[in-house]
Parts: sequence; structure tokens; C-alpha cells
Amino acid sequence: MKLIRKIVCFLLGAFLLAGCDQDNTLSMSPEKSDKLTVSTDAVNYMHDWAVDYTLTDIKSNQAIGGGIVDVLEGPGIKGCCVSLPIKWQPGIQLKVEWKKSNKNQTDPISRVKIIEVPKYKQPGDIYVLFYPRDEVEIAVSRIEPGHPGWTGKEKNTPYQACIAKYSKNECNNNLPKYRSGSWEESARMMRRACTESAISSSSNPEENGKGCKEWQAECKAKWNIDKKMCDLDYKE
Repeated sequence: MKLIRKIVCFLLGAFLLAGCDQDNTLSMSPEKSDKLTVSTDAVNYMHDWAVDYTLTDIKSNQAIGGGIVDVLEGPGIKGCCVSLPIKWQPGIQLKVEWKKSNKNQTDPISRVKIIEVPKYKQPGDIYVLFYPRDEVEIAVSRIEPGHPGWTGKEKNTPYQACIAKYSKNECNNNLPKYRSGSWEESARMMRRACTESAISSSSNPEENGKGCKEWQAECKAKWNIDKKMCDLDYKE
């Protein structure tokens, strides 16, 4: 499993560098001390829909985050890098575009919402929070859901929030089917890291695409897994 972690870290590390050197509204010059570089992330509070999203800075029209977030999943898929003012300033707008899917269908409707970065006392990572009924929230926080100090309106983790409203059986019904740490889960994670939206939001798509091809070859040659799962277009 060390090999899996090495490959995962390589690709995710490449994606975490995405946009760090881009000249956009939220970018920070090294000499400026009035801004702080943060990551982007996402949390899905829906127990019946997964989301495939892209987060874009409105002024520069640069993608600063994105990926697939499964039911009751997140945070954990970090995007990088964004610079926020140490002291909050109004007018920083982000566009969230997303589609929903589950085990049975993909909703053909593409949803779009423009949200202003909310007022914060101190800068932190930017989180996109997906709720039922197509509600989306942007939160700026140095703390993740479920911990004191989390700034999102829902204070619990996605799973905790779900079982507070529904039965455990209903919340568990659509959870990922692969055991944590398994070859299958790792392959699924890598397929998601190699989606078009994830690669296109990076500052070096060519290098990230090369890393995905190297992972695919390693998966087919050495991983103890159904080799069909090594294909980037594998359907769950």
C-alpha cells in the first residue's frame, strides 16, 4: 500500500500546485504580506447524490478547484492555490458549476451559482458545501466540519448530519462500496484525480496527464485488482 500512497501523493501533489502561479484576482505575489495562500475543498451533505463540480474565480475566469465528491463525502480533495486578503474584502466572487449523479442516473441539468466569499475574521481554506435541494454555500475556515470553530452553517460532518435527520440504513444505502485502504478504493480515487475537470484546473495539465498514464500502467502491471478498474473510463 506504500506504492499506492506514493502514486496518490504524486498526483494530488501535482494538482495541489494547480493555479499557484496563475495571475488572477486571488493570486498572491510573494512580496505581499497582506494575503494568505489557502486551498480549496468540497463537502457533500447529500446522501442520495454525488456531485461533479468546478470552482472558478469570476474576475479572472480561472478554475481554482473541482472534482467528484461522492455522497456524504469530504473534505479531502484539495485544490490549490488561492490567496485571500488577511482582512476580508467584499466583492470576491466565485462561480460554482456542478452536475449530480447517483447509482441509477446522471441528472443532465448543469447547475450554476455565483457566490461572494463570505465575511471572515481570519482567512482559511475555501470550502464549497453542497446541500439538498441544490443549495450551495461557500465557507472560509481553518477548521474542518465536525470540529469547534467550523464556519459552515451545518456544524457536523456529512455522515453525522445525515443520521441526525434520517435512519442509518438510509444514510448507508449510497455510501461508497469499497473498503477503506483497499486496492479498489485507491483505483477509484486515482480515476477521480485523473478526470478531465481535475486535470484542466491545474497549471500543468500535460504533466498531470503523464502522471495518470504512469499510474494506469502501474495499476495494470502490479496491483491486485480487476484490471478493468485501471481504465480511466471505468464505470462503477
